[in-house]
Amino acid sequence: MASNVYEAMMTEVTFELDGFSEQEKPMSYMATTMTANLFFPNGNYPPLRSTAIRITRDPTASTPVYVANASFELIKVNHAESAFWQFTYQVAHEFGHLATRSDKRHPRQDGNMWIEEAICGAYSVYAIRVMSETEGPLRWGAQDYVQNHLTDYRWEDVDANWFAQHLPGFRTATKLTAPLMKLSGYIAARLSVDQVIADNRAIMQNPLNEDHSVYLSDWRKRCKGPCTVPALLESLERGRG
Repeated sequence: MASNVYEAMMTEVTFELDGFSEQEKPMSYMATTMTANLFFPNGNYPPLRSTAIRITRDPTASTPVYVANASFELIKVNHAESAFWQFTYQVAHEFGHLATRSDKRHPRQDGNMWIEEAICGAYSVYAIRVMSETEGPLRWGAQDYVQNHLTDYRWEDVDANWFAQHLPGFRTATKLTAPLMKLSGYIAARLSVDQVIADNRAIMQNPLNEDHSVYLSDWRKRCKGPCTVPALLESLERGRG
């Protein structure tokens, strides 16, 4: 694939959009900066492998990914050309992994990858929702995306019984599954984006533990406030969700 690099500075972080056509670069960059500003306000990134975050579009790739085995920050997406809202959906998810430096836990083998995947799914919901409410050329397409492409994130049937039914599957998940999408929607509906951002960042300091109940308890103690992602998951597991 020919390399088309589009670069711009945001605070101290540089975005490089690689593999994008000349026609889609401006809107893709706009979507990137809107999404980054939501999840990293005032340039509040974690310690990164590089000051440049490269986002490479490869429509032949099987799935988007935050690349763990690179010497620099690399996100791969596979959206169709000029599908700016699909791009936002994908890059928001991968920003969730970058925000907590999931590469440091790769390959994760403690059975708790589902937690990070559910949070990253919530990141996608937040990004598209905020875009749909923000004046500008991306708004109307984002509103359509909310109505017609986020249906898998409808969470109305998520409760304690539902959670108990799906927890065994969560424990073996290594990607965002259909049930985890519902859990992502549940998180996004119950908690503010700022709370989820902070809770996600707290994962970096949380030790891995195959006992997910202990893992959630340790994580909750690292989060601020009574209404947090780990507290929400604990409530579901204890039958109060």
